Amino acid sequence: LGGAVCIDLGAFHMNGGAITGGHIDSTTSSIPYGGNVYCNATFIMTGGTISDGYVKNPNAIGRGGNIYLSGSAYEKTITGGTIEGGIAYNGNGGNIYVGSGSLTITGDVEITGGEAHRMIALSNGGGNIYGYDGTEITILGGTISNGYTESLGGNVFTRGNISIVNRDILSNGNSANEFAKELAANTGVVTV
Repeated sequence: LGGAVCIDLGAFHMNGGAITGGHIDSTTSSIPYGGNVYCNATFIMTGGTISDGYVKNPNAIGRGGNIYLSGSAYEKTITGGTIEGGIAYNGNGGNIYVGSGSLTITGDVEITGGEAHRMIALSNGGGNIYGYDGTEITILGGTISNGYTESLGGNVFTRGNISIVNRDILSNGNSANEFAKELAANTGVVTV
């Protein structure tokens, strides 16, 4: 859990600095969570950089190349800083994986260059952001760009609900080999 930082309960506040190059590289059957940051707690990011993390396991679906967020009762807010270059090999959410609860993105944050790859014949998705069943993602500002996946949602894939104030936030240089280079949703409500 968390190649560089693991917070289980409590709170994580990032106002500056950098967390970079964390990874979980496994061949067991356990699921790798959060290449740089695993946070089952309050997560507030107002500045700094989280970059170049990855999760990789050919035997289990990785979650969150840079950041894995969970905990339905906890606030998860990103208002500034940069999250970039995360990769989920054989997984979902190159930069951010939201496992439960809600995430709000607003302000001047930049989320870019996330990748979700598959190593076996399973679908994957959310080059930059992936939302699991029942999650709520609200995007009010920032830039989310250059996401890539071989399957669903080059930029964002969600199985929960998503609300985006401006579609242009998602429309920069994304690609998906199968479906929806900007946004893919399954079972949730999409509001744009």
